[in-house]
Amino acid sequence: QNPWWSHPDWGMAAMALPAIWQLSGYVMALFLAGFRGIPGELREAARVDGASEAQLYRHVLFPQLSPVALTALIIIGHMSMKMFDLIMAVSGAQYLTEVPAVYMWQALLTNDYAKGAAIAIVLLVIVAVLVVPYLAQNTRTERQR
Repeated sequence: QNPWWSHPDWGMAAMALPAIWQLSGYVMALFLAGFRGIPGELREAARVDGASEAQLYRHVLFPQLSPVALTALIIIGHMSMKMFDLIMAVSGAQYLTEVPAVYMWQALLTNDYAKGAAIAIVLLVIVAVLVVPYLAQNTRTERQR
């Protein structure tokens, strides 16, 4: 066992490393799909207009990736709220990293079901407040097309 996982000061940073490793491939696949979805005509038109490679990325390609970046941000935010599985898998019974999901687990283990349910509802509301407006805006945009 590595003492980082249960260290009061470094526990959360030690948990961030495997979390980044876990999600980096998924986020890279999202951005690769986003880059592949940009039509070649946009790149060609920017080059015909005299855009340099830096200007092409800054003014043409990166703005086209904003929906992908928002999707990746929402997914990463959602996964950061549910770090329970990673914390339990890495640190076992000696966890000191307090995230809402672990706090909910501790409440359930001490038979405080009301507190555990309240934490779960708060997590659900936080995720819903962030995700539902995005989904509503996405649905409106799809209907307008």
